[in-house]
Amino acid sequence: MSRLIRLAAPIVVVAAACHLAAASTQPVAGGLRARRAELAAADSALSRLADADARAIGANSTADAVLLLGGLRIVHGRGEVSATLDSLAGASLHRARWTAVRIDVSADGGSGYTLGYGTRQAGDATEAAMRYIAFWRRASSGQWSVAALVLTRGSDTSSSAAPAGCESPSADRAPWFAGGARDSIGGVVRADAAFAAAAAERGPGPAFVAYIAPDGVTMGGAGPLGCGPAALAHAFDGAARGDLTWAPRLGFVADAGDLGFSVGVARYRGAAGEGTSKYLTIWRRQTNGDWRFVADGGNAAPPDA
Repeated sequence: MSRLIRLAAPIVVVAAACHLAAASTQPVAGGLRARRAELAAADSALSRLADADARAIGANSTADAVLLLGGLRIVHGRGEVSATLDSLAGASLHRARWTAVRIDVSADGGSGYTLGYGTRQAGDATEAAMRYIAFWRRASSGQWSVAALVLTRGSDTSSSAAPAGCESPSADRAPWFAGGARDSIGGVVRADAAFAAAAAERGPGPAFVAYIAPDGVTMGGAGPLGCGPAALAHAFDGAARGDLTWAPRLGFVADAGDLGFSVGVARYRGAAGEGTSKYLTIWRRQTNGDWRFVADGGNAAPPDA
């Protein structure tokens, strides 16, 4: 829907270097709950750093990080992410802060994602509500870094909690996909491409309902986050085949083969006109091996994106 652009051990912050220091190096045997706690601490620590200077996001990104900001092309690579944030410092994105309302990790504890609400501040101190989705990777040292981040427009009336049924897992659970085999990056790219093909053939509404996970979160429109297929029941009323098309450009899959993301560009048309957007979609592999999205958010892109 957002493609329409309604659009355990705590982590120590080394503020001077604007980096998140290494977290606990306990093995996955310590439990997924502990890894979620690590990721929650990393997410909160980066929010505190970005609340002082949004450029901290670049300093705490992976070498191949992807950043999606409204009105810009897809920004790829830590160097480009840092350069983009440098160019916006003191202007449209001077500071940002957020609070995660959902956190989860891959079966091996080496990747994860966070999403939630926050605000962004321009250089003139003007604040605007926002939402975000971040995909994270954990280094062997225990440090979590951002691999993909999208900031979308929020609403002053947005809830500050996850929708019912889409809360973070509260305990260790068996992996959704128990096959144990690694799936290549092509797995999520093929899933996203099949998703796009379904939208072209049947229309965006049926495609989104078919490809969202039971607890999938969508970031389209104003108001609270959407949760699950029911949230999409009327989201595409009046949309016809061809009104929304897209194609993935980048992807990543965790070593466990159960969690990944895709990034791409979409074109849309409707009563209000036509436009281009870009998106970040988080995918989780289901028990039957199928990929379904658990989070989706996007923002405007230039026409030549």
